[in-house]
Amino acid sequence: NGGTRYFDGTIDEVRIWNTAISQTAIQDYMCKKLDPTHPHFGALVAHYPFDNPNTLTDNSPNGHNLSNVSATSTVSGAAIGDESVHQYGGVYDLSLAYSTIDSIHVQSSNTISTIHLYRVDVSPNTINASSTIDSMDYSHYYGVYVGATASYNYSMAYNYYGNPMGLTNASNLNLAGRTDASATLWNPQGASVNQATTTVNKTFNNRSEVMLAIACKQINLSTSGTQNLCGNETLTVSDQATNINYQWHDANGPIPSETNASYTITASGDYFLTANEGTCVDTSATINVAINPIPSVDFGTLGNTFCQNDVATPILNPTPAGGTYSGPGISGTDFNPSMTAVGTHTLYYDYTDANGCSNVDSLEVNVYAQPATPVISATGDILCVNSSGTGTIYEWSLDGTSVFTGADTCYTALANGNYTVVATSPEGCSSTASSPQTVSGIGIDEIYLNDAISVSPNPTKESIVVQFEELNTELTIALRDIHGRLLERKTGTTQVTFNLNKFETGVYLIESDVNGQRIVKRIIKE
Repeated sequence: NGGTRYFDGTIDEVRIWNTAISQTAIQDYMCKKLDPTHPHFGALVAHYPFDNPNTLTDNSPNGHNLSNVSATSTVSGAAIGDESVHQYGGVYDLSLAYSTIDSIHVQSSNTISTIHLYRVDVSPNTINASSTIDSMDYSHYYGVYVGATASYNYSMAYNYYGNPMGLTNASNLNLAGRTDASATLWNPQGASVNQATTTVNKTFNNRSEVMLAIACKQINLSTSGTQNLCGNETLTVSDQATNINYQWHDANGPIPSETNASYTITASGDYFLTANEGTCVDTSATINVAINPIPSVDFGTLGNTFCQNDVATPILNPTPAGGTYSGPGISGTDFNPSMTAVGTHTLYYDYTDANGCSNVDSLEVNVYAQPATPVISATGDILCVNSSGTGTIYEWSLDGTSVFTGADTCYTALANGNYTVVATSPEGCSSTASSPQTVSGIGIDEIYLNDAISVSPNPTKESIVVQFEELNTELTIALRDIHGRLLERKTGTTQVTFNLNKFETGVYLIESDVNGQRIVKRIIKE
């Protein structure tokens, strides 16, 4: 009667004897279940395996059952097998077989104080296994118990020579392992298979329990989840693991002829891969592929001709909005280019939509040089400028008001004042205005200066008659165009006649010099 002196601790596999037990017997049965073959079995008083959490059943012939008072049951990690072998001291080499089915061989390259190799001939307390383990032979399993304080390692060769599981699935064999019975999950041990020697091999550096298992290779795709592609893009998906017997699937089922580790996806949809080898089958997660359209992009409305140093004021309405610009003098989302480099340039509008799909629209623009600022030279009332090239148009102004625009480089001033000119190139690029040229000495009213000279009819469609009979003198009359170029010159005492049929419609000048006074009259050819 122990009274209130309860055991405070963890206890398992209690064996009570009425005699001293030899060291050999202790070592032989340290990791082995107690049975009548024990050399001191007759001296056994009680044997409590602690397998029943409520009643402590005595497994000895004496039947001394006890009550388990206020005790909490836990899963024991005690190394107890149906068979065991051991060595104490030295370098170890132990083997243990399970009938003709299989066997296990344990060797150590370094000295270990204690090592026991045991075999359990019933199913373990749990057969829960990680997802990569397809199946296990849990009819029996082996364990290694090491008593050592220093670091150690030992090699294990599990010979599956008669095990049906091993013979039909040799390439996928592995060892399912745990530390001891207190562990809740069997995990693959990463063992290697040598089919020539029918062994599964692994080096350990701790206590372990193992059983033969088939650890199927799992599909490890190079991508997963939702994949967004653009336009004609494709997606090549590969299994990163090494499997055989592949089959790719889409929403309609197996894809014909797609039985390789990789598959190039070209259309939107759901895809997955299956792989099998022997009894091992794995199915990948579904990959959802969405092939999105390339967005349609329009740069917008913009003239394609610019003058050097002009700031383009664009009329833009790019679609879709929100893209970016690039090109000479352009960067980012704002479009306000300063065209400084003469030549042909390409501008870009780049748009990326919410799916990450991009498109670019481009526009080729020409940047032309500005004409040089004209320089006016004057000969009397005839004003001329240095030429800025073929096709240049000149706009003449008198005191800031435009008076004539044309391609000729000379202009005949018809009134006193300050004349300036602006040159415009054929591409529409204009120079800055010239320095002013002052003209003086022209009569205040040169059209009505002297009634002694008259021109009729004015306007005219064919010819004009210049009359000056009242002057009683011979005059030379010149016909000029509006730019002062001489077209004809005639001399008479009372009148001269000019035929204008050969000239285009427009303004012409009749010019004469009377006693040192220049008289100019305008005529209009209709």
